[in-house]
Amino acid sequence: MRSTFGPNDCQLLCINSSQDGQTRHKDIPWATFVNYLTLKDYYLSVTYLFIGKCLGILCWFKRSDALATEHLGRFLKLDDLNEIKNLMQELSSKHIIPYMEQKIRLLNQQVSSTRKGFRNQFKNLWWRKGKEDALDTTNGPVYTFSSIESQVRVLGDYAFMLRDYELAVSSYRLISTDYKLDKAWKRYAGVQEMIGLTYFMLDQSRKEAEYCMENAFNTYLKLGSAVQQNATRCGLWWIEMLKTRNQIKEAATVYFRICGEDLLHSAVMLEQASFCYLLSKPPMLHKYGFHLVLSGDHYKKCDQIKHAIRTYRNAVSVYRGTTWNLIKDRVHFHIGQWYAALGMYDVAVTHMLEILASSHQSKTSQELFLRDFLHIVQKTGKTFEVLKLQLPVINISSLKVIFEDHRTYASPAAASIKEGVWRSLEEDMIPSSAKSNWLDVQSKLIPRKYKESNICVAGEANSSNVEPQNDEYKTSTSTGDINSSLVLSEVDFTLEGGETILVQLTVTPRVEGILTIVGVKWKLSSSVVGLHNFESNSVNKRIAKGRRKPKHSPSADLKFIVIKSLPRLQGFIPSLPEKTYAGDLRHLVLELNNQSKFPVK
Repeated sequence: MRSTFGPNDCQLLCINSSQDGQTRHKDIPWATFVNYLTLKDYYLSVTYLFIGKCLGILCWFKRSDALATEHLGRFLKLDDLNEIKNLMQELSSKHIIPYMEQKIRLLNQQVSSTRKGFRNQFKNLWWRKGKEDALDTTNGPVYTFSSIESQVRVLGDYAFMLRDYELAVSSYRLISTDYKLDKAWKRYAGVQEMIGLTYFMLDQSRKEAEYCMENAFNTYLKLGSAVQQNATRCGLWWIEMLKTRNQIKEAATVYFRICGEDLLHSAVMLEQASFCYLLSKPPMLHKYGFHLVLSGDHYKKCDQIKHAIRTYRNAVSVYRGTTWNLIKDRVHFHIGQWYAALGMYDVAVTHMLEILASSHQSKTSQELFLRDFLHIVQKTGKTFEVLKLQLPVINISSLKVIFEDHRTYASPAAASIKEGVWRSLEEDMIPSSAKSNWLDVQSKLIPRKYKESNICVAGEANSSNVEPQNDEYKTSTSTGDINSSLVLSEVDFTLEGGETILVQLTVTPRVEGILTIVGVKWKLSSSVVGLHNFESNSVNKRIAKGRRKPKHSPSADLKFIVIKSLPRLQGFIPSLPEKTYAGDLRHLVLELNNQSKFPVK
């Protein structure tokens, strides 16, 4: 080769000189681009590079079947890397760049003699006159490589690569008029694209740069799907220009315009547009979420379900805590469906639970949500327990606890008589000299932590009333699990759409101790167990300087001291009036409790 081309134009490059292939390098120059290469690219024998004159490079490669991308560079010694670096540096500085500079000088002289100047420009316009009547085609007329139009384009490209942007933009503007007159719209759009990039690199005339990019982009779009890749490339360059100038919102608009007929292509562009809206100042969260949803829909249509879930999950954070309920329901519903399609039923159920209490939806939508939710739950093959399940909606303000504390054996209504009424009766029976009665003395025997508790008798039922309300479904309700110390009731009922009913549940303690009602449990359509705890505000035990007594805690209404059933002494007073201001006192019950240390009044 040296005898043919001369000793100065040929070099020998020997690589992969390691014998064991165990060499490791922190940085391989071409590691970033290895995904774009195939293994056959590593098994070349001789490569010829022609740059005006022939430059031959002889490369010796040691083939190894174990060579793979993860083992890249293990046969390269440090000397091999240095030789590659020196070869590329010498090839660039002594051959490529000098050739391009020489080519620019020759082309510039040729273009100046044929196209520049008033005379040459007038001749060119006169020669092209009459071409406006030619039919429009995508590529326009055919230009050979040796034609003056092609040579001007090469001059502009070489000048752009060597950063002579002034020469580049003058060449592009010169050829742009020719392509426009010849109706070579694809070439015209390409030149306009390069003019816009050149103006951007010069950091001059921002409006002119944006005008050229938009002109090129619109021209590509008019040519149809045949040049969709060109339009995408032009749009992406335009976007990077806008981002560099912090015009993030405008970049999002270009991303949206790039979307074409290809669904996956459109999905990627819409997702990128959403990020632009997020990064704009101030952030445009509504548009960010909207474009994420659009992107997810496109991903789903081309069977990219994982990407669809990813975009929709990002949209969840936008709509959480907002009043955009319809969009929020749509997002959770589709995420649940797509997770179920992937077989991830547990996660699917979590998202479907978010839309069960969507009372703002139509009846048809609510039925669809409930049907899909139950279908997904059945596929899991297990029963789910859900805290605060929104089907049915529990009207917690309607909760009532009814129990017998032996204050009276009259009608149930007498149990709701205020304590002040009973005290007024006691005052008439107790002498004014007495400071207390036997009831007060006995009450001091109750431990302080149970002072606010209610008292019930083992073997007697306590009931609680709750009001569930919602759309039509079947459910069974109970107050807890059955064990040896408690007997709990269960109620089966069906609710129509918008119906509200009152459900009464009972619990019967069997042994002495402390009974606390903590919540209600129900099963929806034999597949989902709902739990609702009767939460209440705790008592603030700290005493302020004024020594105000703590208020009565609502939780005390749900706590009971269970005692044994005791014999009672019952007497009748026949001459007592049937009606008094205190109510019905026809039967006055006197109960003596001389066995329990927790007497009841």
